[in-house]
Amino acid sequence: MAFKEDQRQLVFAAVIISLITAAAVQAVRSQGLLQPLELIGYDLGITLQRGPQVPAPVTLILITEPDIQHLGRWPIPDGDLAAVVEQIMIWKPTVLGIDIYRDLPIPPGTEALEELFRNDPRIIGIFKFPSADTPGVNAPPALAARDQVGFSDLLLDADSVVRRGLAFLDHGEQIAWAFPLKVALAYLAAEDVFIAPAPRNPEHFLIGESAFPPLPENFGAYTNLDNAGYQFLIDYSRRSSSLPSFSLKDLLDQQIPPELLRNRVVLLGVNAESVKDSFITPTSHWPWSDSPQIPGIAMHGIIVDQLIRASYGESLPFQAWSPLTEFWLLVAASLCGGLLGLRSTSVARLLNIVLPGVVVLILIGLILFLFDQWFPVLVTSLGLTISASLTTAYLVQLTRKERAALQKLLALQVSEEVAQEIWQRRDELLNEGALRPQQLTATVMFVDLQGFTRLTESLDSGALMQWLNPIFEAATRIIIRHGGMVDDYFGDGIKANFGVPIPRASEAEIAADANAAVSCARDLIREAADLSRLTHTPYRLRFGIHTGVVITASVGSEHRFKYTSIGDTVNVAARLESIAKEIAGRDPEQPNSCIVLSASTAELLEQSEELENLGPIDLQGRLQPITAYRMRGNDRRFEP
Repeated sequence: MAFKEDQRQLVFAAVIISLITAAAVQAVRSQGLLQPLELIGYDLGITLQRGPQVPAPVTLILITEPDIQHLGRWPIPDGDLAAVVEQIMIWKPTVLGIDIYRDLPIPPGTEALEELFRNDPRIIGIFKFPSADTPGVNAPPALAARDQVGFSDLLLDADSVVRRGLAFLDHGEQIAWAFPLKVALAYLAAEDVFIAPAPRNPEHFLIGESAFPPLPENFGAYTNLDNAGYQFLIDYSRRSSSLPSFSLKDLLDQQIPPELLRNRVVLLGVNAESVKDSFITPTSHWPWSDSPQIPGIAMHGIIVDQLIRASYGESLPFQAWSPLTEFWLLVAASLCGGLLGLRSTSVARLLNIVLPGVVVLILIGLILFLFDQWFPVLVTSLGLTISASLTTAYLVQLTRKERAALQKLLALQVSEEVAQEIWQRRDELLNEGALRPQQLTATVMFVDLQGFTRLTESLDSGALMQWLNPIFEAATRIIIRHGGMVDDYFGDGIKANFGVPIPRASEAEIAADANAAVSCARDLIREAADLSRLTHTPYRLRFGIHTGVVITASVGSEHRFKYTSIGDTVNVAARLESIAKEIAGRDPEQPNSCIVLSASTAELLEQSEELENLGPIDLQGRLQPITAYRMRGNDRRFEP
């Protein structure tokens, strides 16, 4: 390929392929088909970014399966629940969140529990938000009357993983607050931290130093998200497994350190096999995870901890670029892949190019995850990989087409070694599938059969071709063996070039071509003598050989063209062959073969003692005479 024009065409093709790839990947992504894989990538990034576990102001008290067996029944009676609440309140927590439904009384002890709910502002209860399929579960009446309740609903993605939290839900009559938000605000109220609209954007809510924007329909991997309510991404990066937790038995036996209850958030919930209340998180569903699910109360604890840390500016909401920005990232990655694909001509080279690019994108994604930025690793990797693969496939197909065209052009003209070298240097020698025009120094040889015209008069077509083809086949084989290129067949003649199409860089190479042409002529004479003895028909050959500057090019039309040499050197070689014809014609009874070569060729020969100087000769159509030589000895020894 030519570096300028052809490379521009390849770059243009790569750009078109890249843009089509980006559009196709974006179309697939817009349908949500990539979302499952992208979310897995998000989970992996969240898991890998988890930092050191530090103390959290949240303590979990879990009613376990042994606790239920000890109580003897479930749900826990109101009196037993009241006793547990009183036991917790002895240690003066800032807020107690109870993740246990209490919409109906479960006697005995209902009055004691309701009195606690009516008189203690530190207690936050739960209810289940109604949906189209379920009526929901009402809040405890005493806590609902004091607005000390929040809905406990958690959002599940299609793969049942909890990645998003809820702050608010609208049930038509009023805005409901989430249980973790209620608990966190109750804790922060003691520090005079409250929720408020963000100054720069009143649609965002502000807690302390952090504003929480609601998730849009298209955010990161999420496409056409059902973003009802006020949603945000849950931060699992710091303390998701470091929340101190104890069983109900630990509480009743006073085995909980007082400092883990006093002035803290205490969440009371269930973690028992008989009570199904567990969830999958991005950090828990991996094969190496000890526990693939965590109890619902722990999920609420993670969100409470996140909201409290956010108020201190320690946990900023996770960010993602706008869909338009992500699309341009996809376009950029696809363009990089397309341009990298221009450097690949095989699967192995493609892998060597694509794999480092994908690794770089993964590293960028992991680094940005550390700064709470969601980078579209999968989408950009697909764009890079697909565009690189398609560009490579296009380049391979183009290369095969060029190689086929070259093989067609050079079929039966040059040796396999020369053809291979031409292909290896195709950027230098080829242009749009054809050998490019060149001006170079070469040795041109014309070969002609003496007596052909007379034989055409005496032999029929079959017999004539039976006589002609063996010498042509032998000539072609011998010319190619000596590194020459068979240029043309015409009647009873052959034209061959030595030093074409690969330019010679030194005088030694030019001399080697001249010697190869003369050696080829001698071998042809020997072959002709052998054929004469076999067929009992004389084969007399005449040669004209000249070394000089030629112009080589592919000539013809788009339907049929050939690679040939033209110029004064070619004309001189043809005229020298005519002189050989004249010399042989002076003695028609002697079946001679005759080699005539120019002085420019004779000067390059390693052995010149067999040369007979014919002196300056005027050539037809040429102003200046040329000194010619006849090769003696070898041309007379081989007679039938």
